[in-house]
Amino acid sequence: FMSFNAAINYFISLFLLCSPLTAIPAFLNLTQGRVSKDRKKIALWSSFAVAVILILTTFIGKGLLSFLQIKVSAFQ
Repeated sequence: FMSFNAAINYFISLFLLCSPLTAIPAFLNLTQGRVSKDRKKIALWSSFAVAVILILTTFIGKGLLSFLQIKVSAFQ
């Protein structure tokens, strides 16, 4: 498994990548006119979906890029 420092770096990178603080205005705009209960439900489902996508990408991302013949350096 990962060392503690590697895990911290990983989660900080994910936090910066997802940028939840910049998503707040978009979320508020898209859920405008909804009651608080609905907003909470949408936020939970959205968070769950993002977590699943990030976890899947973590495990299958390298294989998928290899399959598509895309090199990591193309993103740098």
